[in-house]
Amino acid sequence: MENTQKDNISTLKDTTKKDEEDTKNHWEGIFGKEGGYEKEPEPKLVAFEEKFKNEIGPKVLDVASGIGRHLVYMAGKGYKMTGLELTENGIKVANDKLKEKGLEAELVNGSFREMPFEKESFDTIYSTNAINRNDWQGAKKTFSNISRVLKDGGIFFLMVRSSSKPAESGRPNEKITIVNEPIDNDLPIEDKGVTFIKERTNEDGTTTKELIHAYSLEELTKLGNKYGLEIIEEPIDEARDGGKGHWNIVYRKHKNS
Repeated sequence: MENTQKDNISTLKDTTKKDEEDTKNHWEGIFGKEGGYEKEPEPKLVAFEEKFKNEIGPKVLDVASGIGRHLVYMAGKGYKMTGLELTENGIKVANDKLKEKGLEAELVNGSFREMPFEKESFDTIYSTNAINRNDWQGAKKTFSNISRVLKDGGIFFLMVRSSSKPAESGRPNEKITIVNEPIDNDLPIEDKGVTFIKERTNEDGTTTKELIHAYSLEELTKLGNKYGLEIIEEPIDEARDGGKGHWNIVYRKHKNS
């Protein structure tokens, strides 16, 4: 059992590093094709902004801002926006969109696993369907960094994949493999989420692997508690309403945490 766990840790570390490279290359390609794709902002993020607009900002971080789907929307609301984005093409397209609308934001090239910002740089942070591209240890590191760069009393809106509807594919060019992660004695969880690898065969015959963690509510609650983030309203699991398998959660950072 011990050797199996060590092998599994090594495999996950290798996959995590390769996953970030594959994810970057995959989205560079999508965002490089005539600006990627156009979508309206997530309704749950719009609802979050409307409900908490008196508490949001002025400095707001969009984690994995892509081509500016939410960044441009929030900049249009008057917030001082920063977007953290892994891809150069995403940053280029987002900057073009901002320029077209006469808006401004700072775009930073980097990974949410590292968060290249000073302590307490932002009043508000949000992330939509991005930090599920992780394993469990990566999730802990990401939450730790979010807490570090969020100001005391600041709000964090999270949309992330739910373990109640974790590993669907349905596409003939994709294969799903469930990963059994090692036991975490530092943060014991009874209702564990699901980590899986989505392997995709591309049109040119190459393959890419995407590492994904689908979270249980217990995981999201305990991750928040560990890093000074308290859930401040009833979490919404879209899967239970017949929608996609995503949690929508609002945290507030404890003062002096």
